[in-house]
Parts: sequence; C-alpha cells; structure tokens
Amino acid sequence: MRNDTICAIATPIGTGGVGVIRISGNDSLIIASKLFRANSGKPANDFAPSKMYYGRLTAEGFADNCLCVYFKEPNSFTGEDVIEFHCHGGVVLLNSIIKAVIDSGARLAECGEFTKRAFISGKLDLAECEGLIDLINAQSEAALTAASDLADGKLSRRIQKLQEVLKELLSYAEVSIDYSEEDIDLADKKHFAEVLIGINESLKTLAKGYSSGKHIKEGVTVALCGKPNVGKSSLFNALLGYDRAIVTDIAGTTRDALEGSYIYKGVLFNIFDTAGIRNSSEIIEGKGIEISKKYIRQSDGAVFLAEDIKLSQEDTEILNLLKGKKHIKVLSKSDINNNKAAEGFDLSVSALSGKNIERLKSMLYQMLIGKAYAGGLILTNYRHYDAVKRAAAIIQNIIEKIDIMYMDMLAHNLREAWETLGEITGENSIESVIDNIFSRFCLGK
Repeated sequence: MRNDTICAIATPIGTGGVGVIRISGNDSLIIASKLFRANSGKPANDFAPSKMYYGRLTAEGFADNCLCVYFKEPNSFTGEDVIEFHCHGGVVLLNSIIKAVIDSGARLAECGEFTKRAFISGKLDLAECEGLIDLINAQSEAALTAASDLADGKLSRRIQKLQEVLKELLSYAEVSIDYSEEDIDLADKKHFAEVLIGINESLKTLAKGYSSGKHIKEGVTVALCGKPNVGKSSLFNALLGYDRAIVTDIAGTTRDALEGSYIYKGVLFNIFDTAGIRNSSEIIEGKGIEISKKYIRQSDGAVFLAEDIKLSQEDTEILNLLKGKKHIKVLSKSDINNNKAAEGFDLSVSALSGKNIERLKSMLYQMLIGKAYAGGLILTNYRHYDAVKRAAAIIQNIIEKIDIMYMDMLAHNLREAWETLGEITGENSIESVIDNIFSRFCLGK
C-alpha cells in the first residue's frame, strides 16, 4: 500500500444540501490544518478524534462554513488518519475543495481505494468489501438484506469456521509427516473422512443457494410470451399495478419488448412484455418477433399465455421455444372465457378482474427463488460461489481417495482446500497454519 494521502468526494455528484470530502493518510491532519479552522480558533492538528467541529474552510478564491471531523488511526474506516469535511453540496464548490486539498499535498483517490485501504489495514476482509458494494447497489429489500449480511461478515465467519476445522486437520497431517518417529498420535483417516463429509455438506448447502442468491442480488427477468392478442400487455399492466403497455384489440400492437418491474417478497422482478409471436411477412413486426425470441432466450423464466385450452400450431411452436426453460402456462382472459377449467395449464388469470394475479406472482417467486432463500445467509456473488464449488470438489476428492492417499498428499489437498476458501475473505496465508502447529504441539522446543 502506498503511504501517500488520498482524497475524494464521498457523496454523489450533484447539487445538494451537504457534500462530504474524505481525506485518508498520514498527512490528513496537516492538510486540514492548512484549509480549516474551527470557530473556537482551534486548528485541526489539535482536534479531538471523532468530534465534529464547526468552522470555516478557506481556499484561494472562496470559503465555506462547514463541519470537520478527525478519525485517528486505527479507529477509522481505512485504518489510517482520516479527515472529513461536511460542506455545502454544490458541484463547483466540492470540486474546488478537492483541488485545494490536492494542492495541499494529497492526490485524488482511485476507484474503491478507501475500501482497498480498509482491507489492507485489516478493517474489512474481501467478502465484507464486496458486501459494501452490494449495499450501495441494492435494488430490493431482499438484495439489501443479503448485502447487509455479507458486509456484516456472516459469510466470512461461516467460511472461517470451516477453515479452522481444515487447519486442525492440516496441522495433524503435517505433524504426522515431520514427526512420525515421535510418540505422536497419527491422524486417523476415518475421522478425517467424517469431518470432511461435514464440511462438504456445509459447502454444498451454500452453493445450492447461489441460483436464488444471484436472482436476489440482480433481480429476476421474466418474459411474457404468446401469440398476438392473447392478453400479454394486459397481464403486464396487471403485474406492474399500472398501465405501462398500450392495450388494444388489434393484433400485433406490441412491436418491441417493454420492460417494467415490481417487488414481491422483497425481490425485484423485471417483466418483459414481448411482441406476439406468429408467422408474419410484415418487416417491422418480424423484427419485433425476433426481439421477443431473444428476450425469451435470455430471461430467467417465462409466462406462456394462451386464450384457449386447445392449443394452435403457433401456440405449440412458442412452447417449443420454452423447452429447458422454467415457465408457467397461463390461460388468460378467464373473465370472458366463463371461468372454464384450465386443463393442461398451471393457472387461469383475468387481468381485467385481477383474478389470480397475486397467485401468479407467488408461483413466479417459488419457481425462480424457491425455498432456498428464507432470509438467511445465501451466496449472491459468483466469485464466492466459484471458490466454494472448487473447495468442495477438492474435499470430495479427498473423501473418495483417502484410503489410498499418502499423508503428504492428504496435507497438500487440505492446504489447497483451505487456501481456496481463503480466496473468499482474502485470508489464505499459510503462515497461520504453521503458527497453529507450533501452538498445539510445541514443536519449536
């Protein structure tokens, strides 16, 4: 990590009541003393930590009455000395203050550099840093909860517990290799296997929830598809709760895909009203149909609509597009179909009366989110999922081959699994394993 002092605007760019300038590094207090003086007359280098001071920031050509707070290392976000100016939120004003801070000895921070310094200082691990990013970008309550869990270290603590068990096994394996002639109990392979099976089950449970976790973080995409004039746009409006799409009796009204969203059980659902799919020689409609097929292919799930239980050839061709994709078959316009039985369909709905609209939302939730998410810890980041899957594969290989595996190979595989899990938190230095050996077996005597 560089030892220089960095600065940046910490609040979104734009006009507002308050804007925050953040400075981190060894020269933070020196820079603040050059620019700011409290109304009491106290200079910044005499400020008590974590106390807000009201005063005047003065630079070339302008001044601003603002607040200043000093966070003394290591009790700051970055683990370094940090100064924050809470100024008025004008774009020109904030940029001018940044220029004055740079002229006083700081440099402009790189993207994410404050959080990077927090990681290097040991204030946050990698997973917690990623949780902060997810907190900022959360678009739904469920995404916010999952991000909060990640930023709070719940995943890190779960992974670290598994690493501790692996570390214990590795310590015994290393001792068995280096001190086999001493009176030291060798690791029992049956016990190893039992412990590793437990770890693997925990990893598999985590990995299993990733599909739902990805949807919770990024939102779910659902394509409404069917022939022209089967009620897709009406259903689209009913799901959103307001009129987003134009609805007419004329077939082919929708020429492009319309997007809208709603929140259900805290999860963001992005719904696409696609053009009706049929054989058409009309150029513009044909392009719209191709776009519809693209959205169907790229969606997480689909709702197939038909207005009659007797499917036409076009209906069948559309259903063929959904092979291998999660989808719900819906009989539409139940209000004008005399509420007839939806034989062969999953549900009948009426966009006009609202019949079964909430039921359809529930079915979409169960189909795409399912029971994997119940407000508990869940993987939402592919990097974490990939590390968990790779660690589980290594451990599974040990379990299957442990009877014929030499102790040095066992130790190698245990170390690899430990390091792979350590990619999640950033803690994969093997020195901690060595320390564990010495503390348990007094091998340094």
